[in-house]
Amino acid sequence: GMGEVRPHPIYDDFPEKRVGFIGSVAYWVDLDLIAFLAEKRPDYQFIFVGPVGVKVSSVSGFKNVHFIGRYPFNQLPGLIAGFDVCINPYILDGVAAGCSPLKLYEYLASGKPIVSVRMPEAEQFADLVFIGDGNQGMLEKLDEAMSMGAERLSTLAQKQVAASAAHGWDSRFAKTKEALADLLYETI
Repeated sequence: GMGEVRPHPIYDDFPEKRVGFIGSVAYWVDLDLIAFLAEKRPDYQFIFVGPVGVKVSSVSGFKNVHFIGRYPFNQLPGLIAGFDVCINPYILDGVAAGCSPLKLYEYLASGKPIVSVRMPEAEQFADLVFIGDGNQGMLEKLDEAMSMGAERLSTLAQKQVAASAAHGWDSRFAKTKEALADLLYETI
């Protein structure tokens, strides 16, 4: 089952309630949203895995926002396994509206709850993804995702893994080509 992928050892130093993002932190990541969430929920840890290509001064004052850098692709399942919730915090402009859903499939395959801004890729999976409107809506969905009971989490995970498998994704990432992996990690 999903328990086979062990959380990455870096999380030994992090408290629980981890909200995670994997990918480039670029101008399409809504750091104002992250600042809002981090301030409202100081007990949630916001963890960004991947290269940082923009100024992050708007969130640098928060002790619960962490940019841990880029990791080899084969470590990503363990990094996602350490998240309690995956977040899709894109600025809703032309870029996000047309962005590839590949990262969403990664998150779905992990079986972790996903909280996303309202974008077409997320709405394809509206029954599986928590979609929040505006900062307050994202906070409410984040709280809901974070407080799911074990039974509900397990049911959601099974549905997500099935949905990602239907899109040709193996839940253990075994079939992913390195070339695609690199592309995934480099872009949205």
